[in-house]
Amino acid sequence: ISPNEKAATDTLVLRAHQLYQRLFQPIEQQYDLTKEISIIPGGMLGYLPFEMLIKEAHKEANLFKAHRYLIQDYSIGYNYSATLLKEMKERTHTQTREDFLAFAPAFQADPLSSRISDEATELAQLKYNIPEVKAIQKLIGGLIYTAEKATKKRFLEAAPSCKVVHLATHGLANDKVGDYAFLAFYKTNDTLSDQLLYNRDLYDLKLQADLVVLSACETGIGELRSGEGIISLARGFSYAGAKSILTTLWNINDAKTQELMQSFYTYLKVGKTKDAALRQAKLDFMKKYSHNAHPFYWASFVPVGDMQPIDLGKSFSYWWLLLLGFPLLVWGFRRMV
Repeated sequence: ISPNEKAATDTLVLRAHQLYQRLFQPIEQQYDLTKEISIIPGGMLGYLPFEMLIKEAHKEANLFKAHRYLIQDYSIGYNYSATLLKEMKERTHTQTREDFLAFAPAFQADPLSSRISDEATELAQLKYNIPEVKAIQKLIGGLIYTAEKATKKRFLEAAPSCKVVHLATHGLANDKVGDYAFLAFYKTNDTLSDQLLYNRDLYDLKLQADLVVLSACETGIGELRSGEGIISLARGFSYAGAKSILTTLWNINDAKTQELMQSFYTYLKVGKTKDAALRQAKLDFMKKYSHNAHPFYWASFVPVGDMQPIDLGKSFSYWWLLLLGFPLLVWGFRRMV
């Protein structure tokens, strides 16, 4: 590790510990907290993943898995307000056609430059987003659209009737005008409107989703409006009807995200709450790695909204039980007559 890297690491660890002492330690000292906590951050705190706050720092700052983080003591869910949390919990959705729907577009280096913002933006090829959704489909079933099939048009048609929507793609926040944050889909022609799903597009979308997973960069950050909070893509999906959103607070690593998402769905499938499933996936990741257990890789993902567990794929088991039990019913009926 270079001197510059060491200095940056030391600073990160020190600030994470100081933030714990200022923001969370007084609450722990005053209240008897449960293992599951819900945080409604105000203002700039909306950009902070509390689970990466360090309670006890290891003497070797770059040995990231050795620090004691807040996530080791709590499952943490986030919300925009108490009123919106109540609304998200009470949303009732009609029966859906698919338990799981995922999109993982293919990209070639595509400079968008000033057509989007003052800074040049390039949609580079993602190597692991398609393997990510294929692995999740193998685990829980459902429907996936990959490469050239992962279009914005197809998303708008299919998403409203699905329980879990997973988007493994490029995302870009807009800290000046939050409504122009976007997710990218497969480019079908030269018009950006056919490739980019802007935050403003979500206001007309009516979802039946219990969970939307935004496996993309910067989906939980954006324009900070006084009295309203952060206007982000996650906020847009909440407005569209999602009961909960798994969102990101900075750029994410393509390869590590694939691993983290597979682990998250593994725990979600066995009935854990959304915050507990994400927590366990992060803890597994930290246990597996040493230097690569840097919070950059795992702390970006945060869950927002209703944290209740989701019934994934269990309906299939009921059908199999019915099919297996039917011959026994017939045999029993014949014995009776």
